[in-house]
Amino acid sequence: MTIERLELFEASEHNARHDALTGLPNYRYLQERIVDLDSAMAVGVPAAVVMIDMDELKLFNDLLGHEVGDQVVQIVARELRAACRTEDFVARAGGDEFVALMQGVGSEDAVAVAGRLHGALAEAHRQVPNAPDAVRISIGIAVSPDDGETGADLLQAADQAMYDAKFAGGRRTRLARERHHTGPVARGRPSRVVELLERGALSGASEGERRAVTAAERYVLGAARATGAPADATIPLQMLVVAHAAKRLRAPAETLDRSTALMLLDGLTISAAERSAELPSPVSRLAEWAVELAWLQLAEGRGSGLSLDEAVGLLARGADGEDQALEIDALARAARAEPLTTAPHEAA
Repeated sequence: MTIERLELFEASEHNARHDALTGLPNYRYLQERIVDLDSAMAVGVPAAVVMIDMDELKLFNDLLGHEVGDQVVQIVARELRAACRTEDFVARAGGDEFVALMQGVGSEDAVAVAGRLHGALAEAHRQVPNAPDAVRISIGIAVSPDDGETGADLLQAADQAMYDAKFAGGRRTRLARERHHTGPVARGRPSRVVELLERGALSGASEGERRAVTAAERYVLGAARATGAPADATIPLQMLVVAHAAKRLRAPAETLDRSTALMLLDGLTISAAERSAELPSPVSRLAEWAVELAWLQLAEGRGSGLSLDEAVGLLARGADGEDQALEIDALARAARAEPLTTAPHEAA
């Protein structure tokens, strides 16, 4: 084999195992390294898996375009690589998902990595002109032997812990041992179909309206957990937020995609209402109240421009019965943790 062919072969092998956008190892390479992790764990080497998922990538893509979204992905990849040790294996496992495999460490080391990453991203939006929001991530951590005896076990446990972090409102870290759920957990990441449905329904939304939708989704996730909603209610609740928000847009785009999306969302609304009796009370109107709370604070379009306290007070006065009062209280607590504000670049 000539030197030129050898170089081409090596380049081909590298490209097959690395992500073109970030330069990090890809999912294929990750699977190979999981086998190596198994071997180390089998001889007693402690290990940790750190799972990272970006909370607001869709908002950047929708408002600023996929080129900017790619830039944000690169920022997260760079900061994650910097937060980890040289010997740690860091991969991009999917569009907005990253994984770090660490050997010879315990939970304290993994939590330290998570803390450094959250800290590094706190001001990362300033690197993106007109950023609509902060660069937020949810992190799940699993360690051996407590959370699993194989790499695959740790990967699954970390993934579920990460989902717990998202279900709690995002922008936080959860350890697998802290999980409150039992049994298998549905993935919280929307499918491509769900993403397209949301995009169609919100066609024509302004930047402020999109930020209000994002805020309402955070409110409903935080409140749902507080009111005992099951984990598999997450995506239906988020879609219900979109269904209610889509009807409040000041200048919606009158397109076939939007009409189709609204028709499908109307079906989801009816289905959710029928299912609400099966869910722990009070969650039946959670999404509707979350959107109302966000729009009361929105200072444009059909919003009212109220402060959070004013908006909560107005909702509370309209509560009909104990269930709705409990919903509003849970939403108020979730909203106070992350109030709807101006976009980061506006507040800077």
